[in-house]
Amino acid sequence: SISGTVTSGGSPIQGVTISGSGGCPGFTTTNSNGDYTLAGIPDGSTCTVTPSKSAYTFTPTSRTVTINGANVTGQDFEGTPGAITYSISGYVKTPDTARPGSPISGVTMTLSGTGCSGSTSTSSNGTYIFTGLSDGVTCTVTPSKTGYTFSPASRSVTINNANVTGQDFVRQ
Repeated sequence: SISGTVTSGGSPIQGVTISGSGGCPGFTTTNSNGDYTLAGIPDGSTCTVTPSKSAYTFTPTSRTVTINGANVTGQDFEGTPGAITYSISGYVKTPDTARPGSPISGVTMTLSGTGCSGSTSTSSNGTYIFTGLSDGVTCTVTPSKTGYTFSPASRSVTINNANVTGQDFVRQ
């Protein structure tokens, strides 16, 4: 077996996926103490062990380990929390009474504000999403398409430790 501990600043990280490749395919997850064990590895196998968890980077990024007649212990990793980012998403639709809420594709959605910039187009089902936004930013989302006006004309959205959904617009 290959075992070790995953920590961040001396504290254990639970729920880190530890993947084995090469001579030890498979995976396990760290427990509440940050400990993991990849078991059942044949003697003589050379394995690459890689940790992964959302919003973390790890040092080292992986370890190459060879089993030589004994279990290998102490294959530890240090996790560093990364920047957690958020998204703003919504739907652009028609107000038609015959087909309420029909999606409008190809609407240019513009994101502006301090720490917010970019543009995207609505998909064939009328949805859009902006990703990679930091906590605490206030962004303005503005739809545009030649020959169309929208209600509201724009939306001011503040990210507060969560993705913001339901930022919908209706063609006028």
